[in-house]
Amino acid sequence: AGALESERIVDGGQAAIWFLGPAHRPHRCEAGLTAVADASLEKKSKRLADQRFAMMIVDSQVHIWAADTPERPWPPGQAARAHQPTPLTAESLLGKMDAAGVARAVLVPPSWEGDRNDVVLAAARRYPDRFAVMGRISLKAAESREAFLPLVRTAGMLGLRFTFHTETQQKLLTDGAADWLWPAAAAAGVPLMVHP
Repeated sequence: AGALESERIVDGGQAAIWFLGPAHRPHRCEAGLTAVADASLEKKSKRLADQRFAMMIVDSQVHIWAADTPERPWPPGQAARAHQPTPLTAESLLGKMDAAGVARAVLVPPSWEGDRNDVVLAAARRYPDRFAVMGRISLKAAESREAFLPLVRTAGMLGLRFTFHTETQQKLLTDGAADWLWPAAAAAGVPLMVHP
């Protein structure tokens, strides 16, 4: 499998299928699952037990982030929400993934950094065979509607993620702020990851 090509517009669903890849299970006959009229159940079970199955493990949501600095500040009051006091870099995550046998990860920008995608997209550009992105975009910002298509067509971007589990976020669903998103995503074939 190769990297997503930046020059070509890729439907988000197709990109997700490429990134997640096939299940990497052996063909039925290689796994001893082809029906053989005279093979006993015991024989089949032994053959299956002797087979080694390979599996690609993809973590479907991992956060990486940069430090909260004056040059790149987080929204006020968000520092306490970070999972650890130091940034988690793409390279550090790759080490953890390799140790755990995880082949690929879908990066999701953490909410405590605000609606930004710079760190995760940079990681996906550096390691396109290991990372892809479900990005963030503000539902309330006026410029989001115009930024939507260029963002979702960015190399490495599979789609967008939204959270609606707090009272403030739930209002986005009832005050009309999210109304533009659903038809825009449907028309562009962009997958959405929604946390209710």
